[in-house]
Amino acid sequence: MTKHIILSMILLFAAEISAFDFVRDGNPACVIAASSSPSRFEKLAMEDLSEFLSKITGVSFELVQEREVNGRPAIYVGQTEFAQKNGYLPEDFQNEEWLVLQVGENLIVTGGRPIGTFYAVWQLLNRLGCYPLTMESTRMPALPVHQANGLTCRGKPHFNGRVIYDRFPVLSTIMGMPEEGCTAYQMWLLRCGANGRQHRRLLPLYEGGLTYITTQPSWHTLCLYVEPSKYFDAHPEYFSMNEKGERIRPRTDEAGGSLCLSNPDVQRIATARLLEIIREDRERLPREEWPICYDVSLLDLFPYICKCPECSAIIREEGGKDFGLLLRFVNSLAEEVEKSFPDIQIRTCAYGAASSCEGIRVRPRHNVAIQVADLFVTCDYFRPLAHPLNAPARKKFEQFRELGGQLVVWDYWNMSSFFEPPRLETILDTIQPDLQYFSSIGVKAVFIEASRHPYKPQNFIDLQYFIGNRLLMDPQEDTERLIDIFLEGHYGKAASNLRQYLERLRASVAADISLKPGMNVPPWAYQTADFVVSSYRLLQDAAAMVPDGTPERRRVHDELLPILWIAIQRPWLYEKAFEAAGISMKRLKDECRDYSHAHMERFGGKELDVRSRWVKTRLDCDAELQAFGSGSLRPPKEFRAISEEKLRVMPPGLFVQKPQHYSALVKDEEAIMGEAICSSYPDESCHGEGKFRSDPNGRWKFYATEFGFGGSPKVILQDIPKDEKYHWYKLPGIELNDNCNFYGHFWFFHMPLGSAFRPDDGVSDGNRWDLWFHAKFTGPAYVPSSKKENATWCDLVVLVKPDASPLVDMGDK
Repeated sequence: MTKHIILSMILLFAAEISAFDFVRDGNPACVIAASSSPSRFEKLAMEDLSEFLSKITGVSFELVQEREVNGRPAIYVGQTEFAQKNGYLPEDFQNEEWLVLQVGENLIVTGGRPIGTFYAVWQLLNRLGCYPLTMESTRMPALPVHQANGLTCRGKPHFNGRVIYDRFPVLSTIMGMPEEGCTAYQMWLLRCGANGRQHRRLLPLYEGGLTYITTQPSWHTLCLYVEPSKYFDAHPEYFSMNEKGERIRPRTDEAGGSLCLSNPDVQRIATARLLEIIREDRERLPREEWPICYDVSLLDLFPYICKCPECSAIIREEGGKDFGLLLRFVNSLAEEVEKSFPDIQIRTCAYGAASSCEGIRVRPRHNVAIQVADLFVTCDYFRPLAHPLNAPARKKFEQFRELGGQLVVWDYWNMSSFFEPPRLETILDTIQPDLQYFSSIGVKAVFIEASRHPYKPQNFIDLQYFIGNRLLMDPQEDTERLIDIFLEGHYGKAASNLRQYLERLRASVAADISLKPGMNVPPWAYQTADFVVSSYRLLQDAAAMVPDGTPERRRVHDELLPILWIAIQRPWLYEKAFEAAGISMKRLKDECRDYSHAHMERFGGKELDVRSRWVKTRLDCDAELQAFGSGSLRPPKEFRAISEEKLRVMPPGLFVQKPQHYSALVKDEEAIMGEAICSSYPDESCHGEGKFRSDPNGRWKFYATEFGFGGSPKVILQDIPKDEKYHWYKLPGIELNDNCNFYGHFWFFHMPLGSAFRPDDGVSDGNRWDLWFHAKFTGPAYVPSSKKENATWCDLVVLVKPDASPLVDMGDK
């Protein structure tokens, strides 16, 4: 009978084994023993076991080398001689596999290398009631634990790769997180079982499986192998051709372009570079840390791969699908890699231009993994993939399962980029059904994009992270039990109110059965004034249950933030109800500022006011509060027939003032919100129809009455109305990006519109809008009889989805 059968019998009768004593008569009943040569993660496992077991039991335990046990009861941690004498050899374990086994008065806590023993320690601590909830909170048992039974377990993570992208590595490093905070975050990831990187900043302590990619970038990697800076000037034929026959240089190394995948030289160069990267990794890393996966995937934000005749011919052969072209290219690389490295998998991504495999002829090689990206632009992530509303997304996964190859998933939750304006919601009830579905179709690894908003955190986002990480390890775990564990440990005495609020959200989301596409979530029908005000009261009552100044009080305030931002961003919907409840808008604005700042300051960042295009900081928070505090952001009457998800009102506070050019935000009774940007450069040549300024070298030319979006589209207004009143004007068909601007009057003023940009798949029209601006012209340069100063004014910008523009009501204007 093998030792594995024996272990199964032990597990079956584990309940009959006598309890293991940790404490006896107020003293430790055992020691913690390490192997003679513990690995890095086995040392961390020892440290965690010592620290948290002391907190659980109320006593401190002696840490000894295995040879120093001298017959005392011991917890043997790591690949010890005691474990091997009992039949558990290092080679018996996979690299993430764990074992906790009671042998008489001793415990074996061991596993494979590099990480199995660490996971074993946390399996033990979980069974004693200790759970890592967030980087700042750990759930401990209510009473000290002195003995326990049912500790024996053996297992490994269900998914080979496990990453939930919360964007904390980017936020924390840009905002100056202290080293102890960074370490706390890395240790939390380790304790949760995460095993892949999110970003080159703040790397995890451990990476493994199909989410362990050593390169930077880790996805959208084509240009990693054929670099535009190195090849484009001399060999433009290596890069994508557009429909005009022009070769396109990628906008960055990760987005806005592609390679010519049919070009033999591209295949040769990419293969050579990939093999070089693999060899470099094998030379610099110990064997147990060798990656088994390398990524070869398309760049982001580009609607096709290549339209050259050769690529187009391949695409036609592959049923008109770009993915067929991509897979042929990846297969060719994988075939060459296998000759030298048969253990390596090559990962590519079914996303954007290559999102469909329907009708293709080519099949993936056995050493190719396909990362299938969910259809987040149209998918409803508030419903499980099994829901009828998500049939198109489910069909995509089923087609890739039938295609063959190893499946990896890139999934999406309610990401911060699409949490504008904020909503009261949760995706909690999709997490377990979707992970169980992924398991059922053979998915090996899961990457979930779920960034937190820096100062408008999504409701129960930390709970979602906790549940997600637990279920990536074991999709069958009892979710309701995990919710109780989290709420009690994270919110303390306020847990009951938080549970009540969570159930309100869950029930309300479930009852609203209309489609909520991820990129443009329509307003929730339940988000009425009564619902918002009563939710506010419930959470303020919860905050009163825990002492002021405690982390628990701040965490309750975090849950209030979406409510507060909703109230101040839509006062026309909620102000009267709050006022009727005795709650002033001033109080709400003050709380919103204070709670937002506290949320951003919770980990002691030293650069919270840094200006960055990559993250929203305290400067952005304060600017937004000021913009929303300057007046009502209710859509102007001309736009009120348009549903909220198809409309963006950009307040005047977002305009960039340029005193050196005499542009400033000023009070104006005629402006919709009571203020406007006013550009009043004193030189008369800067005002009037037909007036322009140009560069002597002919590089640029702008007109006084010109308004535009970046360089295109633009409009040069003529026949300016002589009433010196505001009028609406339209710029149709703009395409937002993360660094775009609306400008006017020689760029003497402009408004950044990047806050309205939403990352998409590069092939949808989610960032296409019609732009309306509200402007007037004063002074004799426009109205000869005017006594006012020459000036161009703009008080509001409104973005409207093109299919909703017919609903704009300009009357007879």
